[in-house]
Amino acid sequence: MPLTYPLDHAQAMRLLDLALKPKAKVRTLESSNRKQPSGSLVEVVGPAKRSWRLELLPWGALSSRRKSWNVVWVLREATPHLRQTLRARGENFVDLAGAVRVELPHLIIDRTDLEPVHPPKPPRRLADPFADRSSCVARVLLSAGKTRRWGVRELAMEACVDPARASRVIRTLSELSLVRFERKGRAAAVWVESPELLLDGWTSSYHWSQNVWLAVHAPIGDPQRFLTRLRTVLGPRRWALTLQAGAARIAPHASSDKVHAYVDVPREEELGAIAARAGWTAGSDGKVVLVKPYYRTSVWQAMRSIGEVPVVRDLQLVLDLWHYPLRGREQAEHIRDTILRPVWDGESR
Repeated sequence: MPLTYPLDHAQAMRLLDLALKPKAKVRTLESSNRKQPSGSLVEVVGPAKRSWRLELLPWGALSSRRKSWNVVWVLREATPHLRQTLRARGENFVDLAGAVRVELPHLIIDRTDLEPVHPPKPPRRLADPFADRSSCVARVLLSAGKTRRWGVRELAMEACVDPARASRVIRTLSELSLVRFERKGRAAAVWVESPELLLDGWTSSYHWSQNVWLAVHAPIGDPQRFLTRLRTVLGPRRWALTLQAGAARIAPHASSDKVHAYVDVPREEELGAIAARAGWTAGSDGKVVLVKPYYRTSVWQAMRSIGEVPVVRDLQLVLDLWHYPLRGREQAEHIRDTILRPVWDGESR
């Protein structure tokens, strides 16, 4: 099993130190010219101040068919047969199960009576609470007031995710101190004391540029007429305005001459096909931007039509606008303060 630094290195050094005392001392060396980036260079100082440089390597990192006296193989719970084979070949090794063999000029150590060491388990990988389906939990939490407490199953049902996923997301958000989670007996409750903090955590993880987009040159003319034509061009596909074009429909604050529209397509290439059929040419300075959403599922939740034009939900607009360079933050904060915050504070919208 490969060595995992720095955890296995620390455990191997501990066993080496125990095995070599009091005849020798071992210390880690720093080197900028190591031939084996997976290894660790150490120095052993033995009798009469003789010193040797050795390299700790995970078993299998180099060819094991020849004797390498300056290499110390690091193993995890090696079989007795493997240990004996290494001894027969004169190989050095540290077995984290409690065995050390080091053979150097004027120094031979071979011990199997050491206390085994167990490398700490790697940190548990937290679920990404802002991934597509997982983000549905945060979307529900940010759609309610700060006083609303949710049961896990209730929240899962509202977010249209399975309870196991909801539990993982809640646990992660709680460990990140973005939500409060409380368990009393078999009952549990989760709530958001600071929606602003949860939103900040989300915007630090998500950027509008994670979407795939295609800018095209299209004759916009009158925006309302163009949106009617856009609906015809896109046909039965789901679509919705976002960024400044969407914000202009619900809380206009910053103006923009671009139209960004999410389009529900399975592949990026389909955006180009749509533009080609409409006679629109691609160009980075195009005023119409067709977007394949990063949030393939959750972006469509709670979208609504305003004047027969579909627009993503207020929260998605804030997320998309937050890092948008053209007055995006200004517009996002306007929507947050005028639309989202009254809901969080329990005020009527």
